[in-house]
Amino acid sequence: METIDRRAAWLGITVGIVLVFDASSGGVYAFGSGLETWELTVYLGGLVCLVAASAFIVAALAPVSTGRLLLEQRERFVFYALVLFVLALIAIVTLSADTAIEAHRHPQTLGG
Repeated sequence: METIDRRAAWLGITVGIVLVFDASSGGVYAFGSGLETWELTVYLGGLVCLVAASAFIVAALAPVSTGRLLLEQRERFVFYALVLFVLALIAIVTLSADTAIEAHRHPQTLGG
């Protein structure tokens, strides 16, 4: 197994875990009266980045027999996947921070 394959595999596992947890926590961002337009845009943008990163990882991990990808092209795909993954993480952190700020500004009392 080449180094690029190991890197792509680890990144793929990481992206997969984050994609599952981010997609399942979509309802958490609906604070109070619902999502604002910018929140929905950031959330969907983050999901698109994760899906695109997954596609780049699959392309980078494709067996040499199915495609004639050079090592440089595979490295470029892994780099693009990493950039998209970081953008998705920024979107997740932005939404989480906004949710925390809103929860602090508008605390909800238990049982009332």
